[in-house]
Amino acid sequence: MSGRVIMPNPVLSREEAPLVFVTELLTKRQVPHVPPVCTSSLDSITRPALVQIAKGFSSLVVTCCDEEEACEALFKLYPAVREMAEVNPNFFNELLVLAGVRLLRESKRYALFRLFLGAFLSIFDTAMDIYMVFVFRSTGQHGFARATMVCVASNMALQLLIAFVQNREKGVSVVLREFAAVFLCIKPGLDSMRVALDEEMEEKSIMDAKTELAYTKAAGLFAESLPGALIQMLAFIAGTDQSLVVVLSLASSVITGAFISTFISYDLDVDKRRRKFRPDTYGYIPDGLWKRLGTFACMLLMSGTQLFTKAFSCALCAVVSTPLLVASIFGEVGLFLIYKLLRQDFLYWLPIPGVVGATIAFFIRIITKIIVDFTALVHFRNPHELGGIFFTFTLAVSPLTCLYFGHRYLAYVADPSNASKLTWVLSSSTVYRIIFGLFFLQISNFVMFLKLIKPKFRSSFLSFETSCQKTMSIFMDGRDDSTKILVFEDNHAKWAPIKDDVKVWLNDTLPKLLEEQPEWFNNQVKATIPDNFVDDPAVLKSIRGEAVKNPAVLKSIR
Repeated sequence: MSGRVIMPNPVLSREEAPLVFVTELLTKRQVPHVPPVCTSSLDSITRPALVQIAKGFSSLVVTCCDEEEACEALFKLYPAVREMAEVNPNFFNELLVLAGVRLLRESKRYALFRLFLGAFLSIFDTAMDIYMVFVFRSTGQHGFARATMVCVASNMALQLLIAFVQNREKGVSVVLREFAAVFLCIKPGLDSMRVALDEEMEEKSIMDAKTELAYTKAAGLFAESLPGALIQMLAFIAGTDQSLVVVLSLASSVITGAFISTFISYDLDVDKRRRKFRPDTYGYIPDGLWKRLGTFACMLLMSGTQLFTKAFSCALCAVVSTPLLVASIFGEVGLFLIYKLLRQDFLYWLPIPGVVGATIAFFIRIITKIIVDFTALVHFRNPHELGGIFFTFTLAVSPLTCLYFGHRYLAYVADPSNASKLTWVLSSSTVYRIIFGLFFLQISNFVMFLKLIKPKFRSSFLSFETSCQKTMSIFMDGRDDSTKILVFEDNHAKWAPIKDDVKVWLNDTLPKLLEEQPEWFNNQVKATIPDNFVDDPAVLKSIRGEAVKNPAVLKSIR
């Protein structure tokens, strides 16, 4: 009886291993969800082991923020690769190039996905709102129809304003192109593609692609998705039509709002520039495909349940008393504004001084507070927005107000004269089941979210740090000059207590920067430096050059 002898895989030499590894890296294969384990050293490495490492590299490229992070993780996981880099110093640079190529390919694929998803959600939500205008009119609910039309028009108006402000210096053709994207409802998808492709900030733009995307999405949230969800909820509870179309429209608004708010936080957190220069604020989303997907899912469910809870709460309150609803919403907003004033933290981070800056701060504070009230947008826990402790306070108050308005609603419909005004009345068991079910979902999602994020960021949800303190920490705790100079991007009133120290550092550092000309010291950075902070006229002339002074440059959302 004879059998086939299975030969063991030969061990590759130190010279062969890098060549075989690069060949395997260039081979297209399915990306594993988790990097495979391989503890082989370079002296015992085989081709199958290198195949596993190549798969691990593909997985790391997908889950890491940039090529450097992917290569560092690769060296940490696989001793053989680390030894290859020690033997051949150029091997690390070759890996960076390969990782960059892979990252670009994946980002293009991701960009297409985001483009179609963003366009689909925007078009579907807007189409449903427009359709609901006709439904409301056909059923005689003209108030709901007018309110929905105002939401759609307000969203488009805000997006047109953002597009105009961003592109007004680029010519009429560019402005018209952006306007067309707004009217076709694909502006968020178009901006998502620009962000995914990591496009540089264009000349004559006042903000980078990621900031523009965040503002465009926030405008859609504030003007259409959130009020749309409230209108649909109120129409379902107190209207004359509880058909499937109303339910679908309500679901569309809730899902769109949840996705948009989640995308804003997720995109900002995984941005490599923000993670590099502000590691204390960005980077809470963990590495690893499944952990990232889990974190994204938790954020999506948090936002969805918060939006449904707030819409349900407001709808119940509106049935009882519209003035009470208005007082409730603006009472919470007023409490937030008083909190910011008492902490001397009212002004926004945008470098716009005077009355104009204060007016802009007033409206932005209101918008961000309402967005968090309805969506629990995680990024707005940032001290430049709500701050950690007030963000958590807002989430805690939401189910309590829902419970209170549920009680007021049940007391209201208990009177037969009031109940007769409604097409249908929710029973007490239904109301309390919805409220406590939503409360359970909110708590469980938030706990799971805190469990999944990186541990050092959990305390940020209870932080009392103000925007002024955060801005000053940019300079005081900055690791190098490229971080310290970011202080000029923020409102100068935020760091007025340390302006003398900043000026001394700047005048000591500028001659070195002008001589070395590091890559990050570009015209955009130079444009943020105030003229009165540079003592030497020759130095001021050198840094100006082509860098036109533009204090309104918005390089990032803090």
